[in-house]
Amino acid sequence: MTGAAPTPVTAGTLTALVLEGARRWGPRPAITVAGRTLAYRDLPGHAERYATALAGGGVRPGDRVAIIAPNSPAVIDAFLGCLWCGAALVPLDPGLRGASLDRALATTRPDHLLPDRPLQATEGRSARPRTADIAPDTPAAVLFTSGSTGASKAVVCPHSQLLAWGTAVGAHLELGPDDVLWTTLPLHHTNALNAAVQALTWGAHIVIGERFSVSSYWHRAAEHGATVGYLLGSLVPRLLAAPPAGDRAHRMTRMLAPGVSSPARAELKARFGVRALDGYGSTETNYVIGSPLDRARPGWMGRLLPGYRARLAPVDDDPGHGELLLAEETPGAFATGYLGEELYGPDGWFRTGDQVRLEGGWYRFEARLTDVIRRHGENIQAREVEEILTAHPLVAQACVIGHRDGSETDVHAFLVPARPAAGPAGSADGEAFDLEAVLAYATANLPPFAVPRYVDVLPELPVTASEKPDRPALRARGLGPDTWRSR
Repeated sequence: MTGAAPTPVTAGTLTALVLEGARRWGPRPAITVAGRTLAYRDLPGHAERYATALAGGGVRPGDRVAIIAPNSPAVIDAFLGCLWCGAALVPLDPGLRGASLDRALATTRPDHLLPDRPLQATEGRSARPRTADIAPDTPAAVLFTSGSTGASKAVVCPHSQLLAWGTAVGAHLELGPDDVLWTTLPLHHTNALNAAVQALTWGAHIVIGERFSVSSYWHRAAEHGATVGYLLGSLVPRLLAAPPAGDRAHRMTRMLAPGVSSPARAELKARFGVRALDGYGSTETNYVIGSPLDRARPGWMGRLLPGYRARLAPVDDDPGHGELLLAEETPGAFATGYLGEELYGPDGWFRTGDQVRLEGGWYRFEARLTDVIRRHGENIQAREVEEILTAHPLVAQACVIGHRDGSETDVHAFLVPARPAAGPAGSADGEAFDLEAVLAYATANLPPFAVPRYVDVLPELPVTASEKPDRPALRARGLGPDTWRSR
């Protein structure tokens, strides 16, 4: 980013955003996916042609239009076409099969199901959509939550919510027309879809990869000239565990990477030269807590942004932390609701299910309430244990859950070695993993009640479609014959 500080497009709807972007940034590249690039000036006509095709196929304002496809031109075309005809895109995970796919379709009840390839665009005018009828509260997408702690929910996201998110995150990432955004996260979740909105809001160029790959991440980023990246906290340790290879042979300087531990954030900067932006947001709410990169405090998500209200609901006798409750002051900044379920509780607050600490106006994430482990009368924050375990050089990733045995709950840790290993004791199939050294480190840095009683060493953690550790899958796995047990 060079020159004067950039200013975002101010628009009431995503259709207005696209139209203004075409006027302001004309021939500049806007969206690249699977080798196809659309310039800003091409977007309105492209969107209208696909909207006309949708309308010709029976799509009407207010309809829900599903597509089951990987990151591809088909998803971008469907999104633009839906925006133009007042419909809501329902992008579904292409990995869904059987009962899981049946559940997703039963939950979202789409009016139309698109093929996983681009529609045949049409120049016809008979069914030309009326963008003037689209309002800020018109649903733009129906997105599923990540489902990292339980069953995912379908969230109705209006134009206004996505616009507010794109403006706020873009400001903290210092986006501008000279930036190239690089994401390999799935378009069926809010992070990647909103990264595209951020690009359109700030005149940047977004390049969307099909999927995340440790071995090719930096090479592809350099190939595209990426200056800004998008990752989830669970993916950063995988990059850090990889052997050095072109660590600085790229242009990337900033990254949106929520949920990254302070040590990993520091290592990301030292090794790759990339500053990671933290913050708090969810599919249901917005980017509500954060701070500009130059004012970030290690270990803290940031401050509450204007336009939102927050309070802490007590979880114990400590008044400094509690469950984060949120409400919008600016109408339309949050999702409209879940499909078939209200977003707010009877008291008018959205219960996040996240436990945070508040000090001097700064918020620090502690744990999902479902991840708090109660042992011997003490509350154990899974994330704190995970940060200690991953601070050891032998451990690339860690996920901690509670294992209930009778009336007592114990700490069960799942570890991924920084180097391949077959199990806690190692074998000929992998390098020996010194679990005793890791546990000795944990014992020296954790209170006795928080030291894991059970440990499994895995080649990789199971993850959800949004690349977050799949805690329900780990709970279902339970204890096995290879599980290490303390005496």
